Amino acid sequence: MDIQHLVDRLEDLIDEGRHLPFSKFTVIDEERALEIIDQMRISIPEEIEKAARILGQRDRVLAQANEEAARLLQQARLKGDEMLDQEVSVQAAHNRAANVIEQARQQAAQIKAEADQYVLQV
Repeated sequence: MDIQHLVDRLEDLIDEGRHLPFSKFTVIDEERALEIIDQMRISIPEEIEKAARILGQRDRVLAQANEEAARLLQQARLKGDEMLDQEVSVQAAHNRAANVIEQARQQAAQIKAEADQYVLQV
């Protein structure tokens, strides 16, 4: 039985009791009070066990979430490294292409100059 329900029952028992005039005492049904207390003694360990199970479940869920977060972070790092490597490769290819184009321009200029020289000589 739920401990909160038992506390409510005990409180109701006290509220239903007969208050002694000119004192702070209340007469209650002793048998019912002891019955509720016995049920509390049984219920408290059950509540503690239930709380321990819930804490265990929470710890497992948190551990799984942390593992998943670490896995996603590792994947993101690997993807970032891969993208950086690709960027470096693309930049190197652009540099090589620029060098080839510049060499082609220089060769074209040299060939044109030689052709102009040849035409002037002939």
